[in-house]
Amino acid sequence: MSVTVPHTSTDLTLKHYTRLLISFALVLVILSLYQYIVLFNKGIINTIFSVSYLLNITHHIGFAAFVGFLLVIPYYFLEKSKYGRGYKFTFFVLFVLLATECFLILYFTRAYVPLGANILDYNYVDFKSAITTNIVVPFLFILLVTILIFLFYGTYLITSKYYHYVNKMFPFTFFLLTIFVASLFVSGQPINQNKTQFLIVNLYQNFLEDDTYLDNPNNPPYPLLNDYKINNTFNNHFNLLASKPNIVFVMVNGLGADFIDKNSKYGNFMPFLDSLAQKSLYWQNCFATTGKQFGALPAVVGSLPHGKKGFMEVTQQVNRATLFSILKNNGYSTAYLQGSNSSFNNVDNFVYHEKVDLLIDRSYFGLNYKLTPVNSSGQSLGYPDKELFKKSLNTPRNAHKPKFDVYTTASLQEPFIIPNNTVYLKNVKSIIKSSKASKTIKNQLNKSKEILACMLYTDTSLKYFFQSYKNKKEYQNTIFVITGTHRLVNLPATNALKKYNVPLLVFSPMLKAPKTLKAVTSHLDIVPSFINLLADGYNISVPKKVAWLGNNLPFSSNFLANRNIAIMRDKNQIEDFLHNNHFYSSGTIYKVDDKLNLTQSTNDSVYNLLVNYRSINSYVTRYNKLIPAHTAIFKIENTQFSEEDKIWINSVLNGQSFDSAYKTAQKMAFNGDTENALRLCNYILYEIPSHIDAKILKGRINSWNKNYDVAEQILLKCISSNPTYDDSYSALLDVYFWSNQNIKSIDLESIMLKNGVNTPNLSIKLKRAHTELKK
Repeated sequence: MSVTVPHTSTDLTLKHYTRLLISFALVLVILSLYQYIVLFNKGIINTIFSVSYLLNITHHIGFAAFVGFLLVIPYYFLEKSKYGRGYKFTFFVLFVLLATECFLILYFTRAYVPLGANILDYNYVDFKSAITTNIVVPFLFILLVTILIFLFYGTYLITSKYYHYVNKMFPFTFFLLTIFVASLFVSGQPINQNKTQFLIVNLYQNFLEDDTYLDNPNNPPYPLLNDYKINNTFNNHFNLLASKPNIVFVMVNGLGADFIDKNSKYGNFMPFLDSLAQKSLYWQNCFATTGKQFGALPAVVGSLPHGKKGFMEVTQQVNRATLFSILKNNGYSTAYLQGSNSSFNNVDNFVYHEKVDLLIDRSYFGLNYKLTPVNSSGQSLGYPDKELFKKSLNTPRNAHKPKFDVYTTASLQEPFIIPNNTVYLKNVKSIIKSSKASKTIKNQLNKSKEILACMLYTDTSLKYFFQSYKNKKEYQNTIFVITGTHRLVNLPATNALKKYNVPLLVFSPMLKAPKTLKAVTSHLDIVPSFINLLADGYNISVPKKVAWLGNNLPFSSNFLANRNIAIMRDKNQIEDFLHNNHFYSSGTIYKVDDKLNLTQSTNDSVYNLLVNYRSINSYVTRYNKLIPAHTAIFKIENTQFSEEDKIWINSVLNGQSFDSAYKTAQKMAFNGDTENALRLCNYILYEIPSHIDAKILKGRINSWNKNYDVAEQILLKCISSNPTYDDSYSALLDVYFWSNQNIKSIDLESIMLKNGVNTPNLSIKLKRAHTELKK
């Protein structure tokens, strides 16, 4: 078919350009309809005309608008250079884009995943093989492309009759801009995205990823993997008992090293920790590996790399060997405890894959515990530090197993609201007033009174925890570790390195003697040291191959800097790197002295080490190349969802929140579509294992399907993890009633009374059970 150049009396034919764009967008919408019809006929999605389809149209129009902005300038100048040249160029480019979109939709409706940067992995042989093994694909593509030519040119001709309506609108370029900007705020899922745009963006993102490690075929497939060998000096500092020690980690959110040094600006506001440091192995020059809380847990318990945005946000799970998995494999009872929501920063997902025995978070507390006062928007962060310690000390545990417990406190963070705030503020004012600091420093402290009050509160809470723990039998055989998750950014540090400086204290009644250590270390050194201590002292089983970034904790009382520590400031690129006594930060290299002061210097090896780390970090986390699967204690669990499942899920959810996804699942279940409701619940729980409502709905669905034993197990776990949530009890009472196990309702009633759960609905269901038992 030949393309006829439209005749016009003006050089700049905006009318024809606009008609081409409208035709382009209309054909994209038609291709979109084809995609949904194919998926519907294959049974992948439930309906064609849905919210997902409307979102798909929005993305296509947004893409058309974007292309229109890109082509308008070349169209103008080509049309100026020679009549009709701009029109032909634009027609050709738009048709190529339509053909590309057609091919990508064909790929998507067969592979069920959009073609992205993985196209770079294909070669000519792969494409030839794909074509020759399925003759239908090229034939269908040629057929669709032929139809596209007629559709595109035909819609262009038709638009001439209606262009005057467009011409009466606001300037069409403004209209396109509005559509494009709107499409940026519409959630994009693989099913409803423009596939060409997805390919371009994915290729660009892949270009930004550091894949230089793959460039050298001689690089080992597991670059961080090493043979495990006991190399222990840690246990020389303890009078270890015969049985394995309990190990308790307390990660204090926001705790900087200069917060417990009484000679520093902020050192008078945590007197208990300061006194505890004098009784401990105390590393003054310890560093966090991230500038915020998100990286603390993987570093402290796993000596793990960062990933692109923090290890806990790595899209695909990575096989690893952590303290959680190794100690659990050696008979330890493991627990992770915090007073806030564990789904924040994907903590619940991380500990779920570590098969931690006990997770205490905000949902686990009962009526006897008080939430942190609400902020200005009426929201509470969760339970404050002292309530967290109370809850943990009052939670029954297996007395026959040694324990590995990891706490993360939450009170020392924005919005800096604590219980009895006025009392702590009064104490802060008193400390500042009696301080011998200069007037300038006092003025700075007065501007931070709310933060300093939180420091006092957290310190008081820690004092309560240690004093209470002394009353436990296992205290004499417990090793405590206290460190900061990161240094609070709200209080300024004196230089770029010190803002990552956190304290590291190891305290135990078994400690031979306290010692202040000035050697440089980091969170990454904790795991190897404790595993070596237990392997040497108790012959625990350790994987033959490990991939920890850290080494043994150094025990030098003098300043010693012999570590490589990569630091991620926020969830972005790694721009800080400490190599021995040189520190690279955002393009500048400094020399570090024994006070952690910085002076500008040169050392090219620091930046080269940073580049090498970035490459390895990207490689091992993107491709699951930390340790081989056969060496992992708890192998990663591959997603249970097929690509077809994912398309269906995306077509239903369209990027909505998981709470909204739960409501969708609930609606499906109530309408009798229990199979799809379970699919959605499983998806929600895969992403957020602690989502209690999705768990309860799974229990209800199983009871409706008369799988009473399964329903009972699910709901009992819900009650165990969320003992004050009445809906768990309500669902379980229904299970007992429908399965004629009303005697169990009486046992459940005692648990309800213990946890202070009592609602009119539950009273009715309990009365129903009592009535049935009397028959």
